[in-house]
Amino acid sequence: MRNKVCPKCNTTLYEFVETGMLGCPFCYQVFANEVNEMILKVQGKNLHVGKEIKRGVDEELLAEYDRLLKEKEKAGLESRFSEMVLINSELEILKEELERRGLR
Repeated sequence: MRNKVCPKCNTTLYEFVETGMLGCPFCYQVFANEVNEMILKVQGKNLHVGKEIKRGVDEELLAEYDRLLKEKEKAGLESRFSEMVLINSELEILKEELERRGLR
């Protein structure tokens, strides 16, 4: 099967396997099985299901963010305003990290 060729752009299966690049949109039909195999090998699945929360660190960051929000609200209700400022600083740092990870 190494001699499979796209009839539109003449890209060969060998070229695709070596470079990981296809020559034209029609190549996706011609090399569909090979493309799916490569995606499966690289990503572990070939079906997009959206972002997944990674167990462990991501969950801990989300839990800490929620905990700090509640603590900030409590500090406000108890008029502990200087504490609210500190908590808000921590929240900003966590928020940036969560956004970087695509979780907020």
